[in-house]
Amino acid sequence: MAIKSINWYLDIEEYFDGSHYNSFSAGPIARTWDDNGDTASASKYMTLQILVDEINELFEESWDGGDGQTENLYEVVPTLIPSSETYSPSTAGQATIRFEFRRTYPIRPPKEAALCKFKIALRSGPHGSTTFQPEEPKYPAATITYSNDNSVRATTLPYWSQTAMITDKPPIAPDVVFVPFMGISNKILLLLDGNMGNLDLAPVIIKDADTTFLIEELYSQLKVSVSRQSVRAFLEDTPVTLNYKSDDPITTYQIFRTTSKPTSYADFNTENNPIATVSEMIAPNKPSAPATYISSIRPNVKYYYCVRGIDIHGNISNPTEIFQIEMVDNNGQISYVLSVVDMSVPPPKKIKLPGRRFLYVAPALQQAVFNRDVFNETNEVKEKPQNIKITDLPPSNVLGYLDEAGESVWQKKFKIRVTSAKTGKKFDLNITVKNTGVTNP
Repeated sequence: MAIKSINWYLDIEEYFDGSHYNSFSAGPIARTWDDNGDTASASKYMTLQILVDEINELFEESWDGGDGQTENLYEVVPTLIPSSETYSPSTAGQATIRFEFRRTYPIRPPKEAALCKFKIALRSGPHGSTTFQPEEPKYPAATITYSNDNSVRATTLPYWSQTAMITDKPPIAPDVVFVPFMGISNKILLLLDGNMGNLDLAPVIIKDADTTFLIEELYSQLKVSVSRQSVRAFLEDTPVTLNYKSDDPITTYQIFRTTSKPTSYADFNTENNPIATVSEMIAPNKPSAPATYISSIRPNVKYYYCVRGIDIHGNISNPTEIFQIEMVDNNGQISYVLSVVDMSVPPPKKIKLPGRRFLYVAPALQQAVFNRDVFNETNEVKEKPQNIKITDLPPSNVLGYLDEAGESVWQKKFKIRVTSAKTGKKFDLNITVKNTGVTNP
Protein backbone atom coordinates (compact mmCIF):
# COMPACT_ATOMS: atom_id res chain seq x y z
CA MET A 1 0.00 0.00 0.00
CA ALA A 2 1.47 3.34 -1.11
CA ILE A 3 1.20 6.25 1.33
CA LYS A 4 0.82 9.77 -0.04
CA SER A 5 1.29 13.03 1.86
CA ILE A 6 1.37 16.79 1.41
CA ASN A 7 3.11 19.43 3.48
CA TRP A 8 2.20 22.87 2.05
CA TYR A 9 3.31 26.30 3.22
CA LEU A 10 2.03 29.75 2.24
CA ASP A 11 4.80 32.33 1.83
CA ILE A 12 3.49 35.91 1.43
CA GLU A 13 5.25 39.15 0.54
CA GLU A 14 3.34 42.46 0.97
CA TYR A 15 3.87 45.61 -1.13
CA PHE A 16 2.52 49.15 -0.98
CA ASP A 17 2.90 51.41 -4.01
CA GLY A 18 5.51 49.06 -5.43
CA SER A 19 7.67 48.90 -2.27
CA HIS A 20 8.07 45.66 -0.34
CA TYR A 21 7.51 46.13 3.40
CA ASN A 22 6.67 42.76 4.99
CA SER A 23 7.09 38.96 4.56
CA PHE A 24 5.58 36.11 6.54
CA SER A 25 4.83 32.37 6.25
CA ALA A 26 1.67 30.45 7.15
CA GLY A 27 1.54 26.69 7.43
CA PRO A 28 1.96 23.89 7.12
CA ILE A 29 -1.14 22.26 5.66
CA ALA A 30 -0.22 18.63 6.30
CA ARG A 31 -2.18 15.53 5.25
CA THR A 32 -1.33 11.80 4.76
CA TRP A 33 -3.55 9.14 3.19
CA ASP A 34 -3.29 5.78 1.41
CA ASP A 35 -4.35 4.65 -2.08
CA ASN A 36 -7.82 3.73 -0.85
CA GLY A 37 -8.50 7.24 0.38
CA ASP A 38 -8.35 6.27 4.04
CA THR A 39 -6.47 8.67 6.27
CA ALA A 40 -3.40 7.26 7.90
CA SER A 41 -3.94 9.58 10.90
CA ALA A 42 -6.80 11.00 12.92
CA SER A 43 -7.14 13.97 10.57
CA LYS A 44 -10.14 14.46 8.23
CA TYR A 45 -10.24 13.74 4.53
CA MET A 46 -8.73 16.48 2.40
CA THR A 47 -11.94 17.83 0.83
CA LEU A 48 -12.11 21.18 -0.96
CA GLN A 49 -13.97 22.86 1.91
CA ILE A 50 -11.52 21.52 4.49
CA LEU A 51 -8.63 22.87 2.43
CA VAL A 52 -10.24 26.33 2.14
CA ASP A 53 -11.09 26.45 5.85
CA GLU A 54 -7.56 25.50 6.91
CA ILE A 55 -5.94 28.09 4.64
CA ASN A 56 -8.23 30.81 6.06
CA GLU A 57 -7.43 29.67 9.61
CA LEU A 58 -3.73 30.05 8.86
CA PHE A 59 -4.38 33.56 7.58
CA GLU A 60 -6.22 34.47 10.78
CA GLU A 61 -3.35 33.10 12.91
CA SER A 62 -0.88 35.24 10.95
CA TRP A 63 -3.04 38.38 11.31
CA ASP A 64 -1.81 40.75 14.02
CA GLY A 65 -5.38 40.97 15.34
CA GLY A 66 -4.44 37.61 16.83
CA ASP A 67 -0.83 38.66 17.59
CA GLY A 68 0.28 37.50 14.16
CA GLN A 69 2.87 38.77 11.68
CA THR A 70 0.79 41.08 9.44
CA GLU A 71 -1.76 43.87 9.77
CA ASN A 72 -3.68 42.55 6.76
CA LEU A 73 -6.28 39.82 6.94
CA TYR A 74 -6.51 37.52 3.91
CA GLU A 75 -8.91 34.85 2.79
CA VAL A 76 -9.16 32.34 -0.02
CA VAL A 77 -12.46 31.92 -1.91
CA PRO A 78 -13.01 28.99 -4.31
CA THR A 79 -15.04 29.65 -7.51
CA LEU A 80 -16.28 27.03 -9.95
CA ILE A 81 -15.26 27.97 -13.51
CA PRO A 82 -18.04 27.26 -16.05
CA SER A 83 -17.20 24.32 -18.31
CA SER A 84 -17.73 26.49 -21.41
CA GLU A 85 -14.60 28.45 -20.48
CA THR A 86 -12.31 25.44 -19.91
CA TYR A 87 -13.70 22.56 -21.96
CA SER A 88 -11.31 20.47 -24.00
CA PRO A 89 -11.28 16.75 -24.95
CA SER A 90 -8.61 16.12 -22.33
CA THR A 91 -10.60 17.79 -19.50
CA ALA A 92 -14.06 16.48 -20.36
CA GLY A 93 -15.96 15.44 -17.25
CA GLN A 94 -13.62 17.32 -14.88
CA ALA A 95 -14.44 20.37 -12.70
CA THR A 96 -12.10 23.36 -12.62
CA ILE A 97 -11.80 25.47 -9.44
CA ARG A 98 -10.32 28.97 -9.31
CA PHE A 99 -8.85 30.02 -5.96
CA GLU A 100 -9.08 33.78 -5.34
CA PHE A 101 -6.90 35.23 -2.60
CA ARG A 102 -8.35 38.47 -1.16
CA ARG A 103 -7.21 41.01 1.35
CA THR A 104 -10.34 41.75 3.42
CA TYR A 105 -9.09 43.95 6.26
CA PRO A 106 -8.32 46.73 7.05
CA ILE A 107 -10.71 48.66 4.84
CA ARG A 108 -8.90 51.32 2.83
CA PRO A 109 -10.08 54.09 0.48
CA PRO A 110 -10.35 52.95 -3.15
CA LYS A 111 -7.25 54.82 -4.32
CA GLU A 112 -5.16 53.52 -1.43
CA ALA A 113 -6.50 49.96 -1.79
CA ALA A 114 -5.30 49.86 -5.41
CA LEU A 115 -1.71 50.35 -4.15
CA CYS A 116 -1.86 47.37 -1.78
CA LYS A 117 -0.49 44.25 -3.50
CA PHE A 118 0.85 40.94 -2.31
CA LYS A 119 2.53 37.75 -3.63
CA ILE A 120 1.68 34.27 -2.38
CA ALA A 121 3.80 31.12 -2.92
CA LEU A 122 2.34 27.68 -2.14
CA ARG A 123 5.32 25.40 -1.40
CA SER A 124 5.78 21.82 -0.34
CA GLY A 125 9.53 22.20 0.24
CA PRO A 126 11.76 24.90 1.73
CA HIS A 127 9.82 28.06 2.46
CA GLY A 128 10.24 31.54 3.88
CA SER A 129 11.32 34.94 2.59
CA THR A 130 14.86 33.76 1.82
CA THR A 131 13.59 31.21 -0.68
CA PHE A 132 10.61 33.17 -1.85
CA GLN A 133 11.58 34.21 -5.36
CA PRO A 134 14.06 31.76 -6.91
CA GLU A 135 14.51 32.25 -10.61
CA GLU A 136 13.81 28.59 -11.31
CA PRO A 137 12.34 26.71 -8.33
CA LYS A 138 13.78 23.20 -7.84
CA TYR A 139 10.68 22.03 -5.96
CA PRO A 140 6.90 22.06 -6.66
CA ALA A 141 5.70 25.64 -6.11
CA ALA A 142 3.10 28.13 -7.27
CA THR A 143 3.53 31.93 -7.13
CA ILE A 144 0.51 34.27 -7.43
CA THR A 145 0.63 38.04 -7.91
CA TYR A 146 -2.76 39.54 -7.02
CA SER A 147 -4.02 43.15 -6.92
CA ASN A 148 -7.13 43.38 -4.77
CA ASP A 149 -10.08 45.69 -4.10
CA ASN A 150 -12.05 46.09 -0.89
CA SER A 151 -14.26 43.20 0.14
CA VAL A 152 -16.64 44.67 2.71
CA ARG A 153 -18.98 42.56 4.76
CA ALA A 154 -21.94 44.11 6.56
CA THR A 155 -21.87 43.24 10.25
CA THR A 156 -23.97 44.44 13.17
CA LEU A 157 -21.65 45.65 15.91
CA PRO A 158 -22.49 47.35 19.23
CA TYR A 159 -20.55 50.43 18.18
CA TRP A 160 -22.92 53.40 18.64
CA SER A 161 -26.54 54.07 19.44
CA GLN A 162 -28.58 57.26 19.51
CA THR A 163 -32.24 58.05 20.02
CA ALA A 164 -33.45 60.02 17.01
CA MET A 165 -36.73 61.41 15.71
CA ILE A 166 -37.61 61.17 12.02
CA THR A 167 -40.52 63.35 10.94
CA ASP A 168 -41.97 64.50 7.65
CA LYS A 169 -41.82 68.17 6.76
CA PRO A 170 -44.98 70.21 7.39
CA PRO A 171 -46.81 71.19 4.20
CA ILE A 172 -47.04 74.55 2.46
CA ALA A 173 -50.11 76.66 3.32
CA PRO A 174 -53.08 75.59 1.18
CA ASP A 175 -54.70 77.46 -1.68
CA VAL A 176 -58.14 78.96 -0.96
CA VAL A 177 -60.57 80.67 -3.35
CA PHE A 178 -63.74 82.47 -2.20
CA VAL A 179 -66.70 82.23 -4.58
CA PRO A 180 -69.94 84.20 -4.01
CA PHE A 181 -73.34 82.87 -5.05
CA MET A 182 -75.38 84.90 -7.52
CA GLY A 183 -78.17 86.77 -5.73
CA ILE A 184 -77.33 85.29 -2.31
CA SER A 185 -75.84 87.50 0.39
CA ASN A 186 -75.72 85.10 3.36
CA LYS A 187 -73.40 82.37 2.04
CA ILE A 188 -69.89 82.11 0.58
CA LEU A 189 -68.19 79.09 -1.04
CA LEU A 190 -64.58 78.16 -0.18
CA LEU A 191 -62.60 76.09 -2.72
CA LEU A 192 -59.65 74.41 -0.95
CA ASP A 193 -56.61 72.65 -2.41
CA GLY A 194 -52.99 71.88 -1.57
CA ASN A 195 -49.99 73.89 -2.75
CA MET A 196 -46.55 72.88 -4.03
CA GLY A 197 -43.28 74.34 -2.79
CA ASN A 198 -40.31 74.24 -0.45
CA LEU A 199 -40.00 77.27 1.84
CA ASP A 200 -38.23 78.24 5.06
CA LEU A 201 -40.79 80.11 7.18
CA ALA A 202 -41.22 81.33 10.73
CA PRO A 203 -43.71 78.96 12.43
CA VAL A 204 -47.09 80.42 13.42
CA ILE A 205 -49.11 79.28 16.44
CA ILE A 206 -52.89 79.69 16.48
CA LYS A 207 -54.29 77.08 18.88
CA ASP A 208 -52.61 76.05 22.13
CA ALA A 209 -52.58 72.45 20.87
CA ASP A 210 -50.16 73.51 18.09
CA THR A 211 -47.32 73.62 20.62
CA THR A 212 -47.11 69.80 20.72
CA PHE A 213 -46.55 69.62 16.96
CA LEU A 214 -44.02 72.47 16.98
CA ILE A 215 -41.98 70.88 19.80
CA GLU A 216 -41.37 67.85 17.58
CA GLU A 217 -40.51 69.97 14.52
CA LEU A 218 -38.10 72.20 16.45
CA TYR A 219 -36.25 69.15 17.75
CA SER A 220 -36.34 67.27 14.45
CA GLN A 221 -35.18 70.14 12.22
CA LEU A 222 -33.13 72.37 14.54
CA LYS A 223 -32.21 70.01 17.42
CA VAL A 224 -33.81 72.55 19.79
CA SER A 225 -35.60 71.17 22.84
CA VAL A 226 -38.34 73.47 24.19
CA SER A 227 -41.01 72.74 26.80
CA ARG A 228 -44.66 73.06 25.87
CA GLN A 229 -45.19 75.96 28.26
CA SER A 230 -42.37 78.03 26.74
CA VAL A 231 -42.91 77.45 23.01
CA ARG A 232 -44.81 80.71 22.44
CA ALA A 233 -42.24 82.77 24.37
CA PHE A 234 -39.37 81.03 22.56
CA LEU A 235 -40.78 81.83 19.11
CA GLU A 236 -41.44 85.44 20.09
CA ASP A 237 -37.88 85.95 21.37
CA THR A 238 -35.95 83.74 18.91
CA PRO A 239 -36.14 84.33 15.12
CA VAL A 240 -36.13 80.71 13.88
CA THR A 241 -37.44 79.20 10.63
CA LEU A 242 -38.67 75.72 9.79
CA ASN A 243 -38.65 74.03 6.42
CA TYR A 244 -42.16 73.62 4.96
CA LYS A 245 -42.29 71.23 2.03
CA SER A 246 -45.08 69.58 0.03
CA ASP A 247 -43.78 66.01 0.37
CA ASP A 248 -47.18 64.54 1.34
CA PRO A 249 -50.71 65.43 0.16
CA ILE A 250 -52.99 67.58 2.31
CA THR A 251 -56.14 65.71 3.34
CA THR A 252 -57.70 68.01 5.98
CA TYR A 253 -58.34 71.76 6.17
CA GLN A 254 -58.96 73.92 9.25
CA ILE A 255 -60.99 77.09 8.61
CA PHE A 256 -60.66 80.02 11.06
CA ARG A 257 -62.95 83.06 11.13
CA THR A 258 -63.61 86.17 13.18
CA THR A 259 -65.64 89.36 12.80
CA SER A 260 -63.10 91.57 14.57
CA LYS A 261 -60.19 92.76 12.48
CA PRO A 262 -57.18 90.75 13.72
CA THR A 263 -53.81 92.25 14.47
CA SER A 264 -52.11 88.81 14.65
CA TYR A 265 -52.96 85.14 14.08
CA ALA A 266 -53.33 84.75 17.84
CA ASP A 267 -56.66 86.60 17.54
CA PHE A 268 -58.10 83.42 15.96
CA ASN A 269 -57.36 81.44 19.15
CA THR A 270 -60.97 81.40 20.37
CA GLU A 271 -63.40 78.70 21.49
CA ASN A 272 -65.31 78.98 18.20
CA ASN A 273 -62.23 78.35 16.05
CA PRO A 274 -61.70 76.53 13.85
CA ILE A 275 -65.25 77.02 12.63
CA ALA A 276 -64.89 73.92 10.43
CA THR A 277 -62.51 71.00 9.84
CA VAL A 278 -63.02 69.82 6.27
CA SER A 279 -61.91 66.55 4.61
CA GLU A 280 -63.41 64.68 1.68
CA MET A 281 -63.06 61.19 0.16
CA ILE A 282 -62.92 60.26 -3.52
CA ALA A 283 -63.40 56.56 -2.66
CA PRO A 284 -63.44 54.40 0.47
CA ASN A 285 -60.11 54.83 2.32
CA LYS A 286 -58.91 57.26 -0.38
CA PRO A 287 -58.82 60.88 0.88
CA SER A 288 -59.20 63.74 -1.56
CA ALA A 289 -56.75 66.63 -1.65
CA PRO A 290 -59.26 69.24 -2.96
CA ALA A 291 -62.27 70.08 -0.79
CA THR A 292 -65.12 72.59 -0.57
CA TYR A 293 -66.96 74.36 2.25
CA ILE A 294 -70.02 76.66 2.30
CA SER A 295 -69.79 79.26 5.07
CA SER A 296 -72.92 81.00 6.37
CA ILE A 297 -72.48 84.74 6.88
CA ARG A 298 -74.56 87.87 7.45
CA PRO A 299 -74.76 90.58 4.80
CA ASN A 300 -73.04 93.93 5.39
CA VAL A 301 -70.70 92.38 7.99
CA LYS A 302 -66.95 92.10 7.51
CA TYR A 303 -65.53 88.61 8.11
CA TYR A 304 -61.87 87.65 8.41
CA TYR A 305 -60.76 84.15 7.29
CA CYS A 306 -57.56 82.10 7.26
CA VAL A 307 -57.05 78.40 6.47
CA ARG A 308 -54.49 75.75 7.49
CA GLY A 309 -53.74 72.39 5.85
CA ILE A 310 -52.97 69.05 7.55
CA ASP A 311 -51.22 66.35 5.53
CA ILE A 312 -51.78 62.61 5.60
CA HIS A 313 -49.34 62.20 8.53
CA GLY A 314 -50.87 64.94 10.69
CA ASN A 315 -48.30 67.67 9.97
CA ILE A 316 -49.82 71.18 10.18
CA SER A 317 -49.05 73.97 7.73
CA ASN A 318 -48.73 77.66 8.49
CA PRO A 319 -51.99 79.59 7.94
CA THR A 320 -52.80 81.40 4.71
CA GLU A 321 -53.07 85.17 4.46
CA ILE A 322 -55.99 86.72 6.32
CA PHE A 323 -58.82 87.48 3.90
CA GLN A 324 -61.44 90.15 4.56
CA ILE A 325 -64.83 89.13 3.10
CA GLU A 326 -68.04 91.19 2.95
CA MET A 327 -71.30 90.63 1.07
CA VAL A 328 -72.83 94.08 0.65
CA ASP A 329 -76.63 93.95 0.34
CA ASN A 330 -78.15 97.33 -0.57
CA ASN A 331 -81.89 96.57 -0.69
CA GLY A 332 -81.34 93.56 -2.93
CA GLN A 333 -78.36 94.96 -4.82
CA ILE A 334 -75.64 92.50 -3.78
CA SER A 335 -71.93 93.08 -4.27
CA TYR A 336 -68.92 91.10 -3.11
CA VAL A 337 -65.83 92.67 -1.50
CA LEU A 338 -62.57 90.73 -0.97
CA SER A 339 -59.23 92.03 0.31
CA VAL A 340 -56.13 90.75 2.09
CA VAL A 341 -55.33 92.13 5.52
CA ASP A 342 -51.80 93.50 5.76
CA MET A 343 -50.87 93.02 9.40
CA SER A 344 -47.44 94.56 8.85
CA VAL A 345 -49.08 98.01 8.63
CA PRO A 346 -49.55 99.46 12.12
CA PRO A 347 -53.11 100.49 12.99
CA PRO A 348 -53.88 104.21 12.47
CA LYS A 349 -53.34 106.43 15.45
CA LYS A 350 -56.37 107.91 17.14
CA ILE A 351 -55.73 111.58 17.82
CA LYS A 352 -57.92 113.55 20.22
CA LEU A 353 -57.82 117.33 20.32
CA PRO A 354 -59.90 119.28 22.85
CA GLY A 355 -62.27 121.53 20.92
CA ARG A 356 -62.93 124.03 23.68
CA ARG A 357 -60.16 126.32 22.52
CA PHE A 358 -61.61 126.23 18.99
CA LEU A 359 -65.35 126.26 19.79
CA TYR A 360 -67.07 127.45 22.96
CA VAL A 361 -70.86 127.78 23.34
CA ALA A 362 -72.33 129.60 26.37
CA PRO A 363 -75.49 131.71 27.01
CA ALA A 364 -75.18 135.45 26.74
CA LEU A 365 -75.49 137.62 29.81
CA GLN A 366 -79.10 138.46 28.99
CA GLN A 367 -79.93 134.76 29.02
CA ALA A 368 -78.32 134.23 32.44
CA VAL A 369 -80.22 136.98 34.40
CA PHE A 370 -82.32 135.69 37.28
CA ASN A 371 -85.99 136.73 36.88
CA ARG A 372 -87.23 136.92 40.47
CA ASP A 373 -90.81 137.86 39.53
CA VAL A 374 -91.17 134.75 37.49
CA PHE A 375 -89.45 132.67 40.17
CA ASN A 376 -91.92 133.81 42.85
CA GLU A 377 -94.82 132.68 40.69
CA THR A 378 -93.53 129.15 40.19
CA ASN A 379 -95.38 126.21 41.73
CA GLU A 380 -92.26 125.05 43.54
CA VAL A 381 -92.17 128.33 45.50
CA LYS A 382 -95.90 128.63 46.18
CA GLU A 383 -96.53 125.08 47.32
CA LYS A 384 -93.48 124.22 49.43
CA PRO A 385 -91.29 127.22 50.21
CA GLN A 386 -90.26 125.62 53.45
CA ASN A 387 -88.70 122.64 51.61
CA ILE A 388 -86.56 124.65 49.21
CA LYS A 389 -82.86 123.97 49.68
CA ILE A 390 -79.98 126.02 48.52
CA THR A 391 -78.77 123.15 46.39
CA ASP A 392 -82.08 122.85 44.50
CA LEU A 393 -81.87 123.89 40.85
CA PRO A 394 -84.26 126.66 39.81
CA PRO A 395 -86.56 126.08 36.85
CA SER A 396 -85.06 127.04 33.51
CA ASN A 397 -87.79 129.56 32.80
CA VAL A 398 -86.63 131.83 35.63
CA LEU A 399 -83.57 132.81 33.59
CA GLY A 400 -83.51 135.04 30.60
CA TYR A 401 -84.81 138.39 29.43
CA LEU A 402 -86.85 140.46 31.92
CA ASP A 403 -88.98 142.15 29.31
CA GLU A 404 -91.66 140.33 27.44
CA ALA A 405 -90.03 141.12 24.09
CA GLY A 406 -86.97 139.05 24.94
CA GLU A 407 -86.83 135.35 23.97
CA SER A 408 -85.31 132.75 26.26
CA VAL A 409 -82.97 130.01 24.93
CA TRP A 410 -83.62 127.50 27.69
CA GLN A 411 -85.10 124.08 26.82
CA LYS A 412 -84.76 124.86 23.14
CA LYS A 413 -82.85 122.93 20.44
CA PHE A 414 -80.20 124.56 18.27
CA LYS A 415 -78.07 123.33 15.32
CA ILE A 416 -74.47 124.49 15.03
CA ARG A 417 -72.62 123.78 11.76
CA VAL A 418 -68.81 123.69 11.68
CA THR A 419 -67.00 124.03 8.32
CA SER A 420 -63.30 123.29 7.70
CA ALA A 421 -61.45 126.23 6.23
CA LYS A 422 -58.98 123.88 4.42
CA THR A 423 -61.09 121.02 3.13
CA GLY A 424 -64.58 122.48 3.21
CA LYS A 425 -65.89 119.44 5.11
CA LYS A 426 -68.79 120.11 7.46
CA PHE A 427 -70.38 118.57 10.52
CA ASP A 428 -73.43 119.61 12.57
CA LEU A 429 -73.92 119.80 16.33
CA ASN A 430 -77.49 119.41 17.60
CA ILE A 431 -77.66 120.82 21.13
CA THR A 432 -80.32 121.52 23.73
CA VAL A 433 -79.72 124.39 26.16
CA LYS A 434 -80.43 123.37 29.75
CA ASN A 435 -79.95 125.11 33.07
CA THR A 436 -77.81 122.94 35.33
CA GLY A 437 -77.35 125.58 38.02
CA VAL A 438 -74.13 127.10 39.29
CA THR A 439 -71.71 124.52 40.61
CA ASN A 440 -69.71 126.97 42.68
CA PRO A 441 -71.87 130.07 43.48
